[in-house]
Amino acid sequence: MERYVTSISKMGGFRVPFYLPCNCSCAAMTAIRLLFGCYSIADREHERQLKSNWITDQEQVKRHPKTGA
Repeated sequence: MERYVTSISKMGGFRVPFYLPCNCSCAAMTAIRLLFGCYSIADREHERQLKSNWITDQEQVKRHPKTGA
């Protein structure tokens, strides 16, 4: 892949590196990597929320052991 740097005018000339695929197979691989990267982030966030909810539930049980509320 070839690396380019572009300027985004809406961000006051902030320069952002991006990669331009040199052919269709590179473009497909880039799309797949981005897709799996998004799923990976979503999975980590989901696990974090589940853990947070579990800890909150455990704290409520400790405060009110008979009702759990």
